[in-house]
Amino acid sequence: MSSFSGSSSCHRGIIQAETRDRVRLDERRSNFLKRCFRGSPTRAMSRRIRVRRVFSGRLRLIGSPIFIALLAPLPAQASLLWNWTYTGGGIAARGTFTTDEAPDGSGYYHITGITGSRNGAAITGLEPTGEAIPGNSGFPVDNLITAGGLLTSHGFGFATADGNYANPFYADFRTPPRFLEVFTKPASMGFSELPIQFTAAIVQNQAR
Repeated sequence: MSSFSGSSSCHRGIIQAETRDRVRLDERRSNFLKRCFRGSPTRAMSRRIRVRRVFSGRLRLIGSPIFIALLAPLPAQASLLWNWTYTGGGIAARGTFTTDEAPDGSGYYHITGITGSRNGAAITGLEPTGEAIPGNSGFPVDNLITAGGLLTSHGFGFATADGNYANPFYADFRTPPRFLEVFTKPASMGFSELPIQFTAAIVQNQAR
């Protein structure tokens, strides 16, 4: 009788141990799933759906006409190329300049670049619009010209490689009106204002 009782107790102990092992295994599985999904399977699924929606929305944006238009390269702006020349007493200047393709409301084209020479000295740059050449303070240039080659009373300005500056303009306030050139030598404080014969004409339209 005692032998049977001992065998029964041993059997119950084995069952209890197996039960505890199964419980521990279930807990481990549960913890593992929680770590993988960071929540319930439903929340994990909704998270996947949100990701799909965001990604598909981005694809729709990339394929939209507005997005494609924003990525398209801007059309090249066109400009006009001109030949210009002027002469006077001891003065000989010539070259080219570029302007905007279309004139403003008053019929003037804006000069945006210049090349050439004056009395053999290369032109190195255009005087910025709204600024006066050195040595002629108070008289800013506007870099404007009509299709017929007429300048304003402000004219355009340029620098030369020898450190000097010139400002051709149309003196419509003179009687009779005439073209003049202001020429300055900042290094020596030199200054002159002499009449000139100025001409300019459009050569061609070019993309830039």
